[in-house]
This record gives sequence, C-alpha cells and structure tokens, in this order.
Amino acid sequence: MRKINTFRTTPVECLLTRLIVGDTERVLFRLNNGFSIQESNSIVASCLSARGKWNADEINLVRSWYLLLKQACFNHIDNIKAMFLSITNFRQIILGHLCAEINGDVKLAILDLFRMLSEFSESNDLLIYKLSPQLLFNCLFELIVQGDHVSPVSASIFSNICGCKSFRAGFELEPTASLLPGFERILGSIRNNVEVALSVLSAAVNLCSNKIILKSMTSRSQFWDCCIKGLASLKNIGRRSEEVVLLLIILSNLSLEKSALCKEKSTFIVTELNYLLLNSTDDNLLTRCVTLLSRVVITDDAISVATDKDDVVCKLMSLAKSCCDDSDVTLLPPCIKVLALLSQSKGNVQLLIGRLDDKLRFIRSLLSTTYNDLVVGNACLIVGNCAAVSSIAGCLGDTDVIQSLLSVASNHSSEKVRSNAAIACGKLASSKQRKHLENMRKLDGMGILHGCVKFID
Repeated sequence: MRKINTFRTTPVECLLTRLIVGDTERVLFRLNNGFSIQESNSIVASCLSARGKWNADEINLVRSWYLLLKQACFNHIDNIKAMFLSITNFRQIILGHLCAEINGDVKLAILDLFRMLSEFSESNDLLIYKLSPQLLFNCLFELIVQGDHVSPVSASIFSNICGCKSFRAGFELEPTASLLPGFERILGSIRNNVEVALSVLSAAVNLCSNKIILKSMTSRSQFWDCCIKGLASLKNIGRRSEEVVLLLIILSNLSLEKSALCKEKSTFIVTELNYLLLNSTDDNLLTRCVTLLSRVVITDDAISVATDKDDVVCKLMSLAKSCCDDSDVTLLPPCIKVLALLSQSKGNVQLLIGRLDDKLRFIRSLLSTTYNDLVVGNACLIVGNCAAVSSIAGCLGDTDVIQSLLSVASNHSSEKVRSNAAIACGKLASSKQRKHLENMRKLDGMGILHGCVKFID
C-alpha cells in the first residue's frame, strides 16, 4: 500500500478552497496546465489509477481532485474542453471509479462533477460524447437502483442527459435492449424516494421527445404497466402531485396514437383518472388528467368506466363552465372533447348533460367563432348526441340552436366542424319537435346542409 502523508494532499485542498474562486483563477489554472496534474504528479496519478484501494489520506486526495475539477470547470466551457483534452483515458478512469466498490464520498464528488457538466448543454454533449450514452446509462442506472445516498444525484444527472439530443440518439437503434427495461425497473420503485422519482420521470418525459424511442415505449406493454402502476401507487400519497403530473404527461405521449396497446390499457388508465379527477384540486394536475382522459376514452369499456358514476360527468361540466367564468380556457378543449365522447354512450349521459345544462345553454354558447375548432366541433357533437333524447330535443325547440348550428355549418373554416354542425342539425330536424324542421326551412337550412354533405364521412 502506498503511503501518502496528509501534508501531500494540502496543495489540492488549497487550490480548491482558496485559489480558484472566480473566472480569472479558472483561466490561470487552465493556462498553467492545471489539468495535467493528474498525469504529471506521480502521487495523484498513482492514486487515481488504483481504483479504490486507498487509505484515508488517499481517499481525501482523490475526492479533492474531483472537487477541484468541478471548481475549475464551473460554468467555464473552455476549461471543460481543456479538461476532456488533457486527461488521458478519462472514460476508463472516471467510470472505473464510479462502478468500483469505493468510498461513497469519492463517488459523490465524481457525481457532483457530472451534475455540473450535465446542467449546461454544451458540456452535457461533451460528457455524453466522452463516456458514450450506453456506458453512462449503465453506470447511472446501477447507482440509481442502489437506493442509497448517491441515488438522488445520479437520477438528477440521468434526467439532464436524457434532455440531450445526442444521448437520445444513442439509443435509437435498440431502445428496448437496456434503456426501457432499466426505466421499468426504476419506475417500479418510484414511490420510495421523491427526489429520485421526480428526476427519473422527468428523464422519461425527455425521452418521449424522440419519436423512435417513443414508438418503442408505445409498443411495449411493460412500460405502459409500469406507468399505470406508478399512477395507482402515487394517487393516495399526499403532496406528490408533481410526480403524478409527470406520469400523466408520459401516458399522454404514449396515447397520442390510438394503438392496440392504448385501447387495451384504456380502462385501467380511466379508472385511475376518475379518482384523480374527483379528488384533486391542483389545476395543472387536472389539466393533464382531462387531456389524457380525452385520449384514452376510445373504447366502449373505457367509456363505460368513465360514465360509471355521474360524478365524473358533473366534474367535467363544472370544470368546463369554470374555464369560461375565469377567462382561462386552457382546460375547456379537453373537457368538451371528453364530454362529447361520453355523450356517445347509450346510457344516461345525455340526460345528465341536459340536467346539468338547462336547454344546453352553456354548450350552445360554445357554438361561436370565439372558440377554437376543437371546442366548436365537439360542442356540435354534444348537441347532436343529446338530440337523440326526445325531452332534450323538445326543450330546445324555442331556442336559437338551429340558427347557431347553421351558422357554423355555412361559415366555419373547418370542414370537420361544418360536418358536425350539419349532422346535429339533421338529428334535431328529424326529432319529434317539429319546430326544428320549421326553423330549418325558414333559414334555408336544407340548402346549407346539402352543401355540407360532401364533408360528411
């Protein structure tokens, strides 16, 4: 065993704590070959090559060296580049230390250096290039799943590097080989540590921005299951809304395409969303919840689960109305879309909507150019679906619903919206309430509908 006296580590501590305190000192450190100490100083070189077989003084020296690198490179890209150029075998040395059974303080010093590098885009790219995406992932994955004091900082680095395009590109060829199974293993235990959970879920959100990786996620049943189980495990834990929101974002990305797995998992997701919808007061969480609901209510079973309790439809109607009252319409489009989807069911949803919105006053107010295509188009669908209930069609006889729908059918820029308005008109005109047909004739509705026939699928 090498013998290193405490006084020999003092110069490194001195550089760290007293000399490198600003950009000027960082430049001087680089220009005076400070990064070459690792190879030019035999004691430092010997310790770093030992990979963990250190005494107390050597541990202090190695830890101080990594802290010195962080201090010398902090927010200074020229120094970061010089560090990578000056240190031969950077990958072998630093990953060797991280993956070996070494002192925890040394690992934390290395991870602190990594975290600093990963927080700036250019240095993040350099870090990934020097260490390779696969090696970096494997190393960080093992540190995260250990569940000890290095897990939070490892997860934070992981989140940062997943935000880097070059890291995501490194897994495009075979994302299911290690990346996604690794994620699934970590996601399985996110309940245990809030800090780790937030970082890992943020990393997954970042990965969703890569279309190739997202496609692999979407086609992998295990990944869906981990997200759904994560949602179920977190929903009853107070003050964990940030993690729930991230899971909702991930599932929303998985649900962008109505894949076979999306349909298969939809009822399980809707079950969890019903609970969140009825028990949450967090605006961001509710927005994400309703947005996801609008993407997964795509099967008869999912609609049945969503409409099992009247409370869900009541909450959606209440949220939609409050959007207009508060002049914040962020939540309005997904709310109206879900109500339109649910109003297609053969149950009592139409009656419930009619009861909650007398003469469909609120829904009819949405048939306006003030709102976007999604809102107007789905409002037309709701009117058309509710028109199938004779009592609702009857009470609409003395309203301007036909006039509003015909205005949309003749003037709206979207062919799909015009089609929806025309269909709603047709349903009202064929109802037992004869006033709708009379109003159609007075307003040349037949001619307008004839012009919309080509838009109807």
